Parts: sequence; C-alpha cells; structure tokens
Amino acid sequence: MVGVPYAKIFKLEVSSPSIYFWVVLFFVLFTYFVLSKVVKSPFGLVLEGIREDELVVSMLGINTKAYKIRAFMVSAFFAGIAGGLYAHYFGSVDPNRFSIMVSFTIISMVIIGGVASLNGALIGAMIFIVLPEIINLFKLSSSDVAAIRQILYSFLILIILIFKPKGILGRDVLIKRH
Repeated sequence: MVGVPYAKIFKLEVSSPSIYFWVVLFFVLFTYFVLSKVVKSPFGLVLEGIREDELVVSMLGINTKAYKIRAFMVSAFFAGIAGGLYAHYFGSVDPNRFSIMVSFTIISMVIIGGVASLNGALIGAMIFIVLPEIINLFKLSSSDVAAIRQILYSFLILIILIFKPKGILGRDVLIKRH
C-alpha cells in the first residue's frame, strides 16, 4: 500500500520528524500507562497465572481460552496503533519490510529487558534503539554496520542469558511445580 498521507491530529498535519517524535512519544506513554493498569488489574493477574501455569488457573474454574482471546484483542489494539503510526510516517506499508530479523529483534528486546516485566520490555527496546545509533556514529558501510549489529546483538543476548537468565528486569516465576 503506497501513498499513505501524513497523519492529521485536530487539523494539525504531522509532517516533520520532530512533531512525529512527540506524537510517537505520546503513544508510547499512553501504551505504558494503559498496560501498567492492565498488568495490575484482576485481568492481568489471571493472565500472569496463565503464563505461569495454565493448568492451575483452569482448575480454579477460569476460562483460560477467553482470557487469551481478550489478551490477543488488547495486543491487536496496540499493534494497530503502531501500524498506523508506521504507515503514516513512511507513507507506505510493504510486507517485505517485516522480515524474520524484525521478529528476532522484538524477541531479543524482551529477552534482554526481562520477561514478565513491562519496565524490562521498555529497557530492552531502548537498548535496541540506541545501540544501532551508536554504531552509526562510526561512519561505516551499511554491510559493516549490519554485521557489527548482529554480532553485538548476539553477544548481548548471550551475556544476558548467562548472567541474568530472566533479563535485566525479569521476575521470578510465581508458581513452581515439582
């Protein structure tokens, strides 16, 4: 899909990168605020129980399938916001931009930041946003930058998995079965 126009917010066209930065920052803060409320709600506690041990939660009479569907709906809502911001910023949507490396990067953000931690996911995302910018300061060729980035990502993941297996801000598992 090509030709996506600039976003408009109350008749203000969001066409400059500096204005777009503030719009994206607003949605990041909005997302963080909403998800922090979801995590602390009864709904979030049930989702945490499902993550830790679905069998135990289902034995309590909770319909885990319904909760998983609701969790998928919440994630789809925020993915839709992200997709809309992406499409308006780049002016197009092309499935070729979403390779396996994008999925690897997102999973790596969670692994490094910490599983079961909203703050950890945010820290992991910041690391993966700042790291390529630091590499770009060295004025290397794009192939060298890509190779160095992959080496650093892999090294960082290995270090985290060896010394902090749950990630930088990861939490312990709540339920342990023997």
